[in-house]
Amino acid sequence: MDFLTTEEIEKIRDTDFKNESINRIRDLFIFQASSGLSYCDMFTLVPEDFQMNQDGHMYIHKRRAKTNIFFTSVILPDGEDIVEKYDFKLPVISNNKYNAYLKFIKDICEIDKPLHTHIARHTYATRCINAGIRLEVVQKLMGHTTTRQCLHYAKLVEKNIVDEVQDAFAITGKGK
Repeated sequence: MDFLTTEEIEKIRDTDFKNESINRIRDLFIFQASSGLSYCDMFTLVPEDFQMNQDGHMYIHKRRAKTNIFFTSVILPDGEDIVEKYDFKLPVISNNKYNAYLKFIKDICEIDKPLHTHIARHTYATRCINAGIRLEVVQKLMGHTTTRQCLHYAKLVEKNIVDEVQDAFAITGKGK
């Protein structure tokens, strides 16, 4: 399954589509890519679902609509900005319309991958894995019952694989 790179996320986030409806879809997608929430879990959010830890970071702890399994989604800064922009009431629309608008966003931003709601979920999981978050933690973030369920979300970026092995064995490049 595909995921978006940091550059692709930034391109979407930073594009003003000159249309409020499409800008709202952009915001919802960036929120999903910053929270890992499925569309149905995002759709059911109410202001009371958003919590703050002692450091002021936003997270959500509730049951997944699809599986009834608890998850704890730690919202990344881009997602926090969006939640605050909409005063904790995200402007959700039907999944079909959402995905149709995402195809328009994909074309405008020249993203050469499919763009739909589930890509945002894959992107969040991949970002977490590549930031060094353990698979067991990603499992809880995504609301999966086993780590095996989230393995298909976790695509390690080649550079991170090389860097991790170099760091583990204290390998330096030639000439360094």
